[in-house]
Amino acid sequence: HRVDRRQRQMCIRDRALLRGLIKAVLLLGLVAAGLAMAGQLSWQPRLTAPLVLNALLLGLGVGFAEELLFRGWLMGELTLLLGRQRALWLQAAVFSLVHTRFNLPLLQLLGLLAGLLLLGLALGLQRRADGGLLWGAIGLHGGLVGGWFLLVQGLVQVSATAPSWLLGPANPIGGLLGWLGLGLLLLARRRWW
Repeated sequence: HRVDRRQRQMCIRDRALLRGLIKAVLLLGLVAAGLAMAGQLSWQPRLTAPLVLNALLLGLGVGFAEELLFRGWLMGELTLLLGRQRALWLQAAVFSLVHTRFNLPLLQLLGLLAGLLLLGLALGLQRRADGGLLWGAIGLHGGLVGGWFLLVQGLVQVSATAPSWLLGPANPIGGLLGWLGLGLLLLARRRWW
């Protein structure tokens, strides 16, 4: 019985991680398609094994560490202190503030803050949808970080003139394409609000 239960738990964990990764791929695909349709992206594959390994390590490291901190510890503590809804919003706000570059022009700063807030909400809802497991959020977060790195370093060239309102100031989270993808994800997660 102990082995069967352990295998079931591993299967649940693996499925949650895979669902998060799939969502990350779909979100990045939406961003890449939007940039391509706007003429701001060209296909220039230059993948190497070290680049792929770097993207994997970056995604797993950032995804695991930040999800453990923000959706694991912080969201758990805030839920105990303030309740589920306030905790969801407050952890997303803290996540947004911690990741923002405050040296940006005001509109770009607000765009990045809003995008990061949406991402924090999506990651919190992912944890809820997975019954409290962090693996789906780790897959989504790590997939976005590692996937974006792999895209721009090894697969595509984004135009230097791509407007920040479309792409975002530092990554797609702060632009219209990122907001659109995250908004769709939040809409799909409305059951867990």
